[in-house]
Amino acid sequence: MLFLDFLKEKLAPSKKWLENENFEFVKINDLILAKSKVLMNLSGIALKEALKKFELRSEEVLVVQDDSDILFENFKFGLTPKFKIYVI
Repeated sequence: MLFLDFLKEKLAPSKKWLENENFEFVKINDLILAKSKVLMNLSGIALKEALKKFELRSEEVLVVQDDSDILFENFKFGLTPKFKIYVI
């Protein structure tokens, strides 16, 4: 996830990604950045695992989907029924 790597480097460059079974994460104060380690079509497994580990509800999650062909300044934001904010 290029966007999450970029964000972590801007917010906490000295912090290291911590490993979990299906995702990696870093905690920066009250912010948790988590990225899937599984294929895109299985990323729901990683999300479910992260929700459980951090005792979060889906309404508390910002999902980021990045593509290497989209520049950072061209990300689109929108609402979905399951999440308050969805970034594509």
